[in-house]
Amino acid sequence: MQYTSRRLRSQEKKLNKKLVKTVVLIIVGIIAAFQIGLPLLAKIVVGLSFLRKDRGITEKSADSLLFPPSLNSLPEATNSAMIIVSGITDKNSSVVMAVNGKEEKSESDNKGQFEFRGVRLQEGENTIEAYLEKEGKRSSPAGLNIIYKKEPPEITVNEPENGRKFFGEDKTVIIRGETENNARLSVNDRFIIVEPDGDFEYSVSLNEGENNFIFKATDIAGNSHEVEFKLEYSP
Repeated sequence: MQYTSRRLRSQEKKLNKKLVKTVVLIIVGIIAAFQIGLPLLAKIVVGLSFLRKDRGITEKSADSLLFPPSLNSLPEATNSAMIIVSGITDKNSSVVMAVNGKEEKSESDNKGQFEFRGVRLQEGENTIEAYLEKEGKRSSPAGLNIIYKKEPPEITVNEPENGRKFFGEDKTVIIRGETENNARLSVNDRFIIVEPDGDFEYSVSLNEGENNFIFKATDIAGNSHEVEFKLEYSP
């Protein structure tokens, strides 16, 4: 009985020591967690806060960017003093258009489409710029150039003389003249080449009797001009 009692007391002491060690380890672990974990947690929270702030700044910056409108294409030149300028931009937004520096304003619809009707051009080259406008700020411009030309191209036949008569072996004749350098030229509905300086020539074999020619020049704006020319031939 005495031996058993001693044995029980010894086991109890060992258990108490283990319990004390366990409690100490738990306390040390809790202290370490607070000393290491809390600063780390604080850093994580601060980092997330900065990320959220940076994201907000980025989104705000993206929202503040204004992209220029996209203008529908126009011809290089026109013979009309008034045209329509249209395009697409942000929906339900203000669009400012400047023609040779003179501004007017319109609104895009719920699809972002806009249109300026009755845009008046000055003779010669015209510069058109369009801006998106929001909260007093403007985008960079979208630009186009268009030429307004109302006068038709001139045609001059330099040689031979209009109405001249040819005889015998002089059946093949070269007609030479000049017109605008960028005009399209035809004679009796057959196109002929116009040189960069506006000169042209046309070789033709004359028929017996009267030979009639109609020269027609059309410029880049669509203006056209016709000249009638006549030569005679006798074998």
